[in-house]
Amino acid sequence: MSGSGDLGRQVAGLATLVTLEREARHAGSLELLGFIIVNESLRLFPYTQSLFWHRPRRGHFPLQTISGVDRFDPDAPQVVWMGRAVRAIAAGEEASPPVSPPDSAAGSPEGTVARVVGEGDLPPALGREWREWCPPWGLWSPLRDPLSGELLGGVWYFRDTPWEEGERLLAGHLGDAYAQSLALLRRRRHSPIGRFHLSAVVGWMLFLGLVAVAGVQRVPLSALAPATIVARDPTLVTAPVDGVVAHFPVRPNQSVEAGELLFALDPTTVAHRLEVARGELSLAEAEYFRLRQQAFLDREDGARLKALEAERQKAATEVAYATELLDRLEVRAPRAGVAIFSDANDWLGRPVRVGERILAIADPGAVEVEIELATVDAITLEPGAAVRLFLHTDPLRPLAATLRQADHEAGNAADGTLAFRLKATLEGGGRPPRLGLQGTAKLYGEEVSLAYYLLRRPMAAWNRWSGW
Repeated sequence: MSGSGDLGRQVAGLATLVTLEREARHAGSLELLGFIIVNESLRLFPYTQSLFWHRPRRGHFPLQTISGVDRFDPDAPQVVWMGRAVRAIAAGEEASPPVSPPDSAAGSPEGTVARVVGEGDLPPALGREWREWCPPWGLWSPLRDPLSGELLGGVWYFRDTPWEEGERLLAGHLGDAYAQSLALLRRRRHSPIGRFHLSAVVGWMLFLGLVAVAGVQRVPLSALAPATIVARDPTLVTAPVDGVVAHFPVRPNQSVEAGELLFALDPTTVAHRLEVARGELSLAEAEYFRLRQQAFLDREDGARLKALEAERQKAATEVAYATELLDRLEVRAPRAGVAIFSDANDWLGRPVRVGERILAIADPGAVEVEIELATVDAITLEPGAAVRLFLHTDPLRPLAATLRQADHEAGNAADGTLAFRLKATLEGGGRPPRLGLQGTAKLYGEEVSLAYYLLRRPMAAWNRWSGW
């Protein structure tokens, strides 16, 4: 039975390996191949994190894909460290000859050799930061062209436990399939076009003419960013006391009137506190009136009368406070408008603290545009800059807006990247768009030359990669 189980696992592993090789061969783009490499390889052997890098040209080793994320910020500290580590190891890998050089007489190379790489294999400045950003055990699998032996890219796997020899061999065999797919994609991308045959003189004249036009023509610098229709100056409704939400009759985006019940907290604790306070007040009053009658006969009872009066006042204050708390458990709308929150079921039975935000009341006619401009797309913007909003519900009719406010510090955006939050005021009359609608905002900045407009992003990418 044990032999049968081992055979079954071996057959399942072989089927997984064949499936991964087939998926890699059928990958139609570098992005899809990168996704398969860093995420689907987990079906063959376990790892905590992996990254895929490729070499578009000699000396360049950009990160293409990181496992578990569809997008990553190239300026994030962990990504910057990974890029530097890859460049350090890949530079030595590129300078050294392939482990199994191709031999036209003998056929194809023996295959890619995956090797364990640790913090000792990095320069000291990078190695000291290894434990801060990555698990301790790394497996390095270079991807070489199966025909020429040229270094095309590589895969770096990380995990918390040492790598076994069988896993290292599997990673090397799988790296051969990934390298073959990467080589096919590169050859397809670099295939000669050969459709336009211009003479060298005409080509240079055309190029110089385009450069001259690009240097003279002025265009406004612009950027695209996701945008949302939000309320302008909404009224926040918070929890008046500590408690548990017991009743939530309103629904998201429901129109409410001033004084209408929004939600109510569980009165059990406050009602019990009120009953206890009333009982203490009754006892204090009874004792107070008893001693008051005896104070005419006993001078000591007269002295205790002042202490009982203080206790009676304290109990009365507690009763008044508990009564006020009981009245505040029902929260009503401070103004007419639309109730803005996600879902009532998210609040029912949930304990809340005093001052915690529950929902907002907004005027559906007073709206503005909230924009999240990614740091990599940021341009110089001043209040009053023109904005065009293309709503997803009506992209053919853009709305005009004017920039009102722009944050000076970037924060976390909805997709996890860093972005600047901006506010814009809609222009023109007519019916305002509904709260919550989303779209794309185009922001217009200062005028620049067409050459700068076209080269701004490539120059920014070069600065991020090279550091100058």
